[in-house]
Amino acid sequence: MPIDFNALDSLVLSVCMDTFALGQDGNSSVVFNPIASQPGAPPYAGRGIWTVKPVTTFLEGQAPMSTSLYTLGLRLFDFTIPPIGGDQVTINGDVYTLDAFERDSADGISWTCKAAQPNADVTP
Repeated sequence: MPIDFNALDSLVLSVCMDTFALGQDGNSSVVFNPIASQPGAPPYAGRGIWTVKPVTTFLEGQAPMSTSLYTLGLRLFDFTIPPIGGDQVTINGDVYTLDAFERDSADGISWTCKAAQPNADVTP
């Protein structure tokens, strides 16, 4: 029997987004700035599942280096024009740049987010 991947979206991904996504409850905000996907277009509100995963790697001489991997899971059906690498997203006031991505079989995408570089024209 063939798999209906559209059913996966309605049965799995949309339910997960409705349950866990930031940007839909009024207590959190997710704002996309489409500087790469739609240059000149204004920022717009959205939603996504935010994940912070601790990562430890070992350098030469077995010295550990710890960091965190930030990802934002999106449902592509939520976007007329989906974000692309280089777009920025503001999550609860912190600005990140969308970097690498991984798609899944239910039309979802998980973006690796990097802290955006501060604007050189802004003085503290």
